[in-house]
Amino acid sequence: ILTGDLAQQFDAGTAVFNRIYVRKTGGSVTWNDGLTADYFECTTTDDLAFTFQSGKTFTLTQMYLCGLADEVAKLSLASSSPNDCWFLRATTAHRVTGVTVADSDATGGAPVYTGAPSSGNDNTPGWNFGGTCTEWTGKSGDGKFATAGNWSDGVVPGPTSRVAIPCAEGGSVT
Repeated sequence: ILTGDLAQQFDAGTAVFNRIYVRKTGGSVTWNDGLTADYFECTTTDDLAFTFQSGKTFTLTQMYLCGLADEVAKLSLASSSPNDCWFLRATTAHRVTGVTVADSDATGGAPVYTGAPSSGNDNTPGWNFGGTCTEWTGKSGDGKFATAGNWSDGVVPGPTSRVAIPCAEGGSVT
C-alpha cells in the first residue's frame, strides 16, 4: 500500500505482486521499472500524478483507477519521457475513470475503456476515452439482443457500441 501526500518512487525490479493499493492524498508516484500485478487499485479525490518509466511494460490483470472529484479528473498517468510511451498490458478486468493519460500504449492487452471525465493526448493507442455505454435491461421480456426495448437507451447496439450486460442467475441473452 502506498499512502501519504509526498512524492514517492517505486522500484519493482523483477518482483510480481498479488495486490497493489495506492491510497495517496495527493503528490506523486514515479514507477521506475516495469511492473506485474494481479490487482492494481488507486482511488483518489486529490490531484495525484503517476509517472511511468518510458519503454517499460506494466502488466495488470485487474486494474481499477478512479481519480474523480466534483466531475473533474484528478489522476494523471504520464511517461517519464514526453512522446516516448510506457506500455500498459491490462489483461482482463479494468475500470478506469477520472484520468488524464499521456504517452501510453495499451495495445498489448485488452482495450482500455475509460469513463468520463477522462482524456488522453494523441499518443495513447489502445485507450478509448469518453463515449457512452448502453445497459441491458431485458424489460421487453423476450431475451433478444436485437430488441430495442431490452436496452437502457431504447436502441439496439451496433458493432462499435459499448454495452454492459449485468450478470443474472439463470438469465440469457440471445
